[in-house]
Amino acid sequence: MFIIVIGRAYPEKRSGMIGIFEKEQALTLLHAGHKVVYAFSDNRSVKVVHSLKKIKRDENGLLVYGRQMPIKGLPQPLFDRIKSAELKKLIRRIIDEQGMPDAIHIHFPLLTVTAPVLDYIKTLPCKLVCTEHWTKVQNKTIAPRRVTLLKKAVGQADAFISVSSKLRDSVRDLTKTEKELYVVPNVVSADFHYIPKKQKDADTFSFAAVGRLVPVKRFHVAAAAFAKAFRDNPAVSMKIVGGGVEYASLAKQIKELNMQDRIILTGVKERREVAEILGQTDCYVSASVLETFGVPFIEAWVTGIPCIGAKDGPIDEFFTEDRGMLFPPDDVDALAAAMRTMYEKRAQFDGEQISKWAVSHFSEESVAARLAEIYGN
Repeated sequence: MFIIVIGRAYPEKRSGMIGIFEKEQALTLLHAGHKVVYAFSDNRSVKVVHSLKKIKRDENGLLVYGRQMPIKGLPQPLFDRIKSAELKKLIRRIIDEQGMPDAIHIHFPLLTVTAPVLDYIKTLPCKLVCTEHWTKVQNKTIAPRRVTLLKKAVGQADAFISVSSKLRDSVRDLTKTEKELYVVPNVVSADFHYIPKKQKDADTFSFAAVGRLVPVKRFHVAAAAFAKAFRDNPAVSMKIVGGGVEYASLAKQIKELNMQDRIILTGVKERREVAEILGQTDCYVSASVLETFGVPFIEAWVTGIPCIGAKDGPIDEFFTEDRGMLFPPDDVDALAAAMRTMYEKRAQFDGEQISKWAVSHFSEESVAARLAEIYGN
């Protein structure tokens, strides 16, 4: 099949890797043997998108077509008109040069397309598929105009997908649709795989936390819980991987806790580097209270390590006593207790079995097969 995957932007480290989930799914389809174009119209502010730029390149078989146009901040009607025109022009260019696709697959439809773009795609002799990832949809905090666009996307799509059951239920509540809504998880990059742990001192243990350093991710809770649990145990350490607005305040908190040598802030890392860190880690921990899917949990499970997470998240259903444990959100004492329990029972977790289970559910092969089934319906 030939699929055009439309995402928010081209993922770059300097601009926060926006578009990484979309591009990774495009690569998943490519690796499954499909012809794939990854397309985007990046309309963030001039602070992020520094100049006008047209992009066309072949990245080892993945065709990339894009447009950078920093128009964020314009009045909404003008913004939508420009974005609509640019996206339609981009899609027409791809079709002229590559032929008519079997499917156009839009990710984050409320952020990447407009109503006129949906109308345009519906005139084409191909399937329209949408995948929603956005946390604001899951929490039902989107503006009325976006609810209208969501209803249109659900109504016009040949298949509408959410990355979790919790998000799917919110889409159904917001749109009142009676259509079948699919659930297909985010794919785990091939960079992540089972890594047998090297022999080390029996008391040595490490935690890792990964994500944007923003308030909802609650890294300050994880840091406080770690200090409470292991202040007097120098054999235990933690790495916090990521960057964001709370980097400075988190560094200050760690210094005040006198944990600079035990809680390490690594800054932003590429997927490959995150995979290497998890491969050297004994447990993944997250105190986040706002996840649409929770990709780092899956990445950790694929590498063969158990996880600790806050209750009432989108992937609670996947937590078993063989894969980790949950704790009440924002409860430092409960998280500290969970981390101590994980340390004390570390020998009870079978990393190879954890990885085999995760691969069977979230690997490229598993997700590609599910998407091909949806495209073919």
